[in-house]
Amino acid sequence: MNLRQIEAFRAVMTAGTVRGAAELLRISEPAVSKLLALAERRAGIRLFDRVKGRLVPTPEARALHQEVGFLWQRVERVRDTLQSLANPTSSSLSLSVSPSLVRLVPPVVNQLYAQIPALNCRVTVTAPSELVAEVAEGGTDIGIALAPPAHPGLIEVARYQCGLVCVMPAGHKLARRRVVRKADLDGHRLITIERTSGVLEQAFAGLAVSMELRSGPIACWFVQAGVGVALVDAATMAGESDASLVARPFQPSPAIEVLVLRHAARPLSRTAERFCRLFDAMWKKRLP
Repeated sequence: MNLRQIEAFRAVMTAGTVRGAAELLRISEPAVSKLLALAERRAGIRLFDRVKGRLVPTPEARALHQEVGFLWQRVERVRDTLQSLANPTSSSLSLSVSPSLVRLVPPVVNQLYAQIPALNCRVTVTAPSELVAEVAEGGTDIGIALAPPAHPGLIEVARYQCGLVCVMPAGHKLARRRVVRKADLDGHRLITIERTSGVLEQAFAGLAVSMELRSGPIACWFVQAGVGVALVDAATMAGESDASLVARPFQPSPAIEVLVLRHAARPLSRTAERFCRLFDAMWKKRLP
């Protein structure tokens, strides 16, 4: 499959229809259909079943789409580079961020735009294991990950630590405590973040967990809905201004690693270095 055929395949997977893909690519529907047919012929597999006039992705297509996602991040990176070369007064930056840390990024990006008005910034939010793969594949400049797995092809730009906090609705009886301990959680429906590391596995051992969610922000949504109280990383609540939620330190709490990562063979650009300095200042202000 050539790049144009892959682009057509990705557009159909994204839009769900040939018409939608044609609108995304700004070409005709027959042109999209022709590209898909060529892609299937070149790949030697059926990518879509035609069911009542609709295209239904095959299992092979779904597996291919995941790999195409990584490839397309590289393609977008090439486009960003070409744009920067064509317009030297601008700059580009791509970031991948763990869901629990996403609240920390917008203020830093805002400061960066104040310094580089012509900045072209792309931010993706993804699980730590997938984030590590994206940085290692060269699909993103900087990864900011909560408790990520180790990877030999990555270099730590910075390392931070945070603990766990217990999040509850304002007015909850646990909010009267200065700290929350394991015994205090008895009788409360408990929500936690995923046990993505041995540190979290140990921290949650022995707790009666009713719900385990992928990230701290999602856990907080369930707390807001009254489902229960949540144990999340402190970074989730850093700078949180929602008066409906209260966070109290959880003890004993492990030190959860937060790493800023880059590709081992790719030094950071000046823009990326500037972002890292701003992020460092923001972290030290919000999570001293």
